[in-house]
Order: sequence, then C-alpha cells, then structure tokens
Amino acid sequence: MNRELIASGSRTGPRHQVNQDRCAHWRGDDLIIALVADGVGGHEAGERASWLLVDSFVQQLGVVGFGDRFTRLREQPPPSPITVAKHLPGPVQWVEALLRRANDRILDEASGLGQGAIMATTAVVAVIDRLRGSFHICHVGDSRAYLYANQGLRQLTRDHVEATATGSRKRHAVTRAVGAHLVLPLEITPIAHRGTRFAQGDVLM
Repeated sequence: MNRELIASGSRTGPRHQVNQDRCAHWRGDDLIIALVADGVGGHEAGERASWLLVDSFVQQLGVVGFGDRFTRLREQPPPSPITVAKHLPGPVQWVEALLRRANDRILDEASGLGQGAIMATTAVVAVIDRLRGSFHICHVGDSRAYLYANQGLRQLTRDHVEATATGSRKRHAVTRAVGAHLVLPLEITPIAHRGTRFAQGDVLM
C-alpha cells in the first residue's frame, strides 16, 4: 500500500493583515483525518475561532500523527450529549461530534465579546477510513475540498455563501460557519473514489 504524503501551507491574502488559517491532520494505519479552518469576522475574533476549532480536535485526538487513539476512537460511541447521525461510520460520527462541540466552545467565548460580536470559522474535514472503506468530507462555510485524479480536478464541496450587491460591487457572504449558529448546519458528503484507495499521483486538497 502506498504511504500518503501529507503537507500543509498557508499565506496571508493581499487584503488581510492577519492569517486566520489553521490546519492539522491525524493519521493511523487505516484512518486519516485532515482539517482546514479559516476564521470569519474581525482579525482577532476570526483567528481565535479557527484556533479554538483546531484545538478542540487536538484535545480529543492528540498530537499530529498520533495513531494509538484511533483504535479507541473506532470502538467507542461519540461523546454524549451531542446528537449525531447514527448511520455514519464511527470516525465520521466523532468528527461531527467534535465540530459541534467546537461550535459550542466558540459560541461560549464569543458571548464575552459583547452583543453582535462575530467569532466564527469555516471548516472542511476529510475522513478517510480504510477499515470501513469510507471517505467522507464534513464542511461548513466556503473552505473547499478538491480531488485531483485521472488528470482531472473535482470539487468535493459546495460553498455556503450568498451573493450580495453593494453599489456596483458584488460580494459573497458566508452563510454557515462554526460559531455562527446555535445548532451547527454541518454538511457531510460521502465521496466515491476507488473504495478510498488513492493511486500514485492522486491529490486531495
């Protein structure tokens, strides 16, 4: 079996002074979880929200590359009292539960910033579970996942945005984000791709 190469990189965009991107990954023998978050809102609030999201995963799954805990993750049910979709594979249920817990954590911290304060982040998480032969993308917001395979690029997510007109300019506002809703409107998509087996040259972005 080929060993996947996992890499990450980010840069501050031309219109921003602070990089609000955060990313992390965890890999076991037959399970990979990769996460990207991009803060929404003011500089400090968005940066803090994306950090809180990644930190929520780190607290539950351990450091990057930590594999031993994946076995226990598959054997145990999601932490209560979070309600998750029971038909999903175990690791996907855990990711859903962690995203919902991170949503509550961000909401709780944002409540101390004053009325109308925005502290939120987009999120896209890939869950590749070879044990069950499943490949899922969990996402909220406009951070995207792509798959490059067979010399073609395929977008795996749809943006949660709406277009708004301001004078002669057209802008796109994010309609879903972690920390922006009391109940997180998470989208979970099963991906069909060679039974989760990646061939030489395939790239998940």
